[in-house]
Amino acid sequence: MSIAFFDFDGTITKSDSLKHFLLFYFKPLQLLSKSLLFFPHLLNYLLGRIDNSTAKEKLFLLFFKGCSIEVFNQKCHDFARQILTHKQRKEAKDRIQWHLNRGDKVVIVSASIQNYLIPLFEKENIPVLSTKLDVVNQQLTGLFSTPNCYGKEKKKRVLAEYDLSSYNEVFAYGDSNGDKYLFELASKVYYKKFN
Repeated sequence: MSIAFFDFDGTITKSDSLKHFLLFYFKPLQLLSKSLLFFPHLLNYLLGRIDNSTAKEKLFLLFFKGCSIEVFNQKCHDFARQILTHKQRKEAKDRIQWHLNRGDKVVIVSASIQNYLIPLFEKENIPVLSTKLDVVNQQLTGLFSTPNCYGKEKKKRVLAEYDLSSYNEVFAYGDSNGDKYLFELASKVYYKKFN
């Protein structure tokens, strides 16, 4: 059996899922007011003063701290069903199905939050390694309970979960520098392509 690791944003989808999630979750005025508060952090990220993971956690602190996890998860399920199912590339879905038809193990490895990725792939029973959110007393703290699953963290998470020596081939699909450490694990690398 072989194993195939797929990045999500920009690989399976055409664009970043987080921006679509924010548009789905918040009313326009809410989104505008929270975005204005986040702007200094975005500027620091664009100027290279903070990294991707720090900026993302700042965003979740501002946007979701204190949210009920029950309400949040329901929104995530709705987002996966109503929006993400239509944002996936046909060629990516076809390639995932190709692997499943061969009997390969397929795994999603993404910096996106697991709350809306798991419902998207649960029908096919495809596991997800992704960023997890911290919850205390049934509310989001706005922090991550795991490191942001980006860059080196992707490689670390894969090696913690899977013994790659037990697979005939290791496939990796990605579209950015954030996937280069994932590519290091693969015998077959697909960068911005599927075959």
